[in-house]
Formats: sequence, structure tokens, C-alpha cells
Amino acid sequence: MNQDLAKQFKALGNIKRLAILSRLSKGEQCSCTLLKGTDISQPTMSHHIETLSKAGLISSYKEGTWKKHHINEMTIDEMISFLVSLKQEIK
Repeated sequence: MNQDLAKQFKALGNIKRLAILSRLSKGEQCSCTLLKGTDISQPTMSHHIETLSKAGLISSYKEGTWKKHHINEMTIDEMISFLVSLKQEIK
């Protein structure tokens, strides 16, 4: 079993992080935009962004004073490939 995969699936085990990924699936956003319309505080959002980033699920870059976040599609593809191969092995 790959340690990275375990970390990635663990990061998905939180409803708030799933909601963040869902919002990022519509395009890259800064943390301030991700905060709008949620009940997540700024420090908690930063923690969730860091967790998703360390798991490789999202990537970020600075644009002026803003930090933009986007989904790392390659990581998602690797996770899907793992699940597909696991399903194919089921007897």
C-alpha cells in the first residue's frame, strides 16, 4: 500500500475538506473566496487547505497578495486508478 494514497484518502475523511474540494472543482479560488458562504473560520480554513496540500490533493501559488488554490488533477486520477484496479480485483 502506498503511503501517499493513505494520506490522500485520510484527507478526504472530513466533510469540510470535501466541501472545499467541491468548490475548487469549479475552478481555482483564493482562501477568502472559499470562506464565503461557509461556517469555517479563517484559521480552520488554513488548516484544511494545509491538510489538502500536504496530501497532494490541491496545489497553490501566489498571485500578488492572493494565494490561489486549485485541485491537483493528477493526484485525483491516481486515486481513481487505484479504486478502479481495486474494484477489478474483487471476486
